Amino acid sequence: MNELLINLGARIRDIRKSQGLSQEVLAEKSDTTPHYIGQIERAQTNVSINTLQKIALALGVNINDFFSFLPPAKILTKKDQLISEIISLVKNEDEEKVKITYGILKDILKWINSL
Repeated sequence: MNELLINLGARIRDIRKSQGLSQEVLAEKSDTTPHYIGQIERAQTNVSINTLQKIALALGVNINDFFSFLPPAKILTKKDQLISEIISLVKNEDEEKVKITYGILKDILKWINSL
């Protein structure tokens, strides 16, 4: 089974139970079926984003709360963002253009460091 689906289902079950709701009540509030809620909680189905949003609204939580088991996303520094943009500029170019770009960038950095 997919670990993400297992963790997601467990998280939804934990939130539902912490609110004292049955699968039937959650299903009614989220316009789904108790059978489908059970499948989600047991990681037997790949749930859509739209359904996750319905379930989140029914539980009164943010959809992000379903993924609190994941490590926080790495926030890129401005420098990392710029490096990523430089890479995306040359990623689809042919090897010769990448070599030329590298040479120009290297020369520019030498010039800047000499100031």
